[in-house]
Amino acid sequence: MNNEQRERMYQRYKKMFDPLYDISVCRADEIGAVQAFIDRYWKKGHTLVKSRALMDWQHRDPENGTYHFIVARSKKTGQIHAIEGFIPTSQFDPSIRTPMTWGAIWKTVEGVAPPGLGMVVKQYREHEYAGAYASEVGISSDAMTYSKSQGKQVYKLETWYMANPYMEEYHLIRRPSGEQRAEKMAASGSAVSLRRVGREEWAAAAAEAGEEKIPPFKSVQYYCGRYFDHPVYHYDAFLLRDGETGGSEILMCRTAQAPEGKCIFAVDYIGDGKVLAKAGGALRELLREEGAEYMLFLCSGMPSQVMEEAGFSMRERDGAVIPVYYEPFYPENVDIYCTTPHAEVTWRTFKGDADQDRPNVLD
Repeated sequence: MNNEQRERMYQRYKKMFDPLYDISVCRADEIGAVQAFIDRYWKKGHTLVKSRALMDWQHRDPENGTYHFIVARSKKTGQIHAIEGFIPTSQFDPSIRTPMTWGAIWKTVEGVAPPGLGMVVKQYREHEYAGAYASEVGISSDAMTYSKSQGKQVYKLETWYMANPYMEEYHLIRRPSGEQRAEKMAASGSAVSLRRVGREEWAAAAAEAGEEKIPPFKSVQYYCGRYFDHPVYHYDAFLLRDGETGGSEILMCRTAQAPEGKCIFAVDYIGDGKVLAKAGGALRELLREEGAEYMLFLCSGMPSQVMEEAGFSMRERDGAVIPVYYEPFYPENVDIYCTTPHAEVTWRTFKGDADQDRPNVLD
């Protein structure tokens, strides 16, 4: 299905539902009703319900005070029967003029919402709030069915991981074969240094890495808003510097704790990978210092050669069991699928994109 066909379908369904539903973006005075909807129909005690600060950070439009949810409210009863959340990258930097728009929570009231209402809500969002780039990360089975019916591309995040070679035992991951030896791997990446940079150093670090390496739907300020300003999580920005070439790249990380160990999530990256490919020694030293069992690098679009030279393995190839969910901890493999209406996926996708690295448990 091409864009013209999608447009005709949207107009047909919109005309059909217009007499029955008011479909619009969520007003400021409606967000409480949306939270109640999520609590009742999506997940009881959801973090977006329990924390208004998290809801505002992730979904409140910084320019006009509305919320990035599409709401379908029955004209007969006044009740909400369907919603879809979305997250434009301009959420974290309003100056971005070519944002990526990511879809988020998508839910209808089963047994009440008429067939097709969820689809028209999603189509309304895609039509009225489309960015220069559009994708969804971590789609449900319903979203996958919808995406395929619309002729959209479906792709998968690759599960790259680096086990800590200094550990005698692993409690979180299960690998099918031999141990990675620290002695064997130590030489790789010896020319690359790794240094934490805080918010006050961020602009200088981004300039050193090269702002031209930032995708057009993100910005220097985006990383501040998305990572340094997170209301719950703490993120670390690491400047990787190649002492031989002078090149620099940036890795954004978060440490996740499980009952029997911890993992370092690589959630975003700035650079073409030339420095990362030589950074294996520095990353293994980080694992040793932090006492983390492994580093998880969920992504799409990173060159396999870069990841392999850095010392990462892909669990889809070697058959390892590499957990990706920590709240609560789930000790099995999980595939993360994405979708886009674009004919080609010309960008990289990371765990920190959309709402994939969102708290599921609040203390």
